[in-house]
Amino acid sequence: MADEIGQFETEDNAGSTQVFTGTATTTPSNVPAVAGNAISGVGIVARRGNLEVSFDGGLTFWPFEQTRESLTWDVKGRITQLVVRTSSGSVDYRIIINFEDSAL
Repeated sequence: MADEIGQFETEDNAGSTQVFTGTATTTPSNVPAVAGNAISGVGIVARRGNLEVSFDGGLTFWPFEQTRESLTWDVKGRITQLVVRTSSGSVDYRIIINFEDSAL
């Protein structure tokens, strides 16, 4: 019915949050290393400007261009891993990920 109120979550407390730290190189690697629940949001901090992050399994990458640049994003598409790499050398990163509840 047009006048019916939709079913939606009024509090976003389900799921979990985890922090991942590591060193990216020119070889792509997955974060987290093992796929699990769908990712709903991320926060990423690059220690240097050559980190690249992919939200589509490594097909396209978002480049970080400045030292200590950060990115936060509400993720769509029920992805379970990010892919990180560098354009050259290596760079340390910190990533905080919100995961959906496993019951979804």
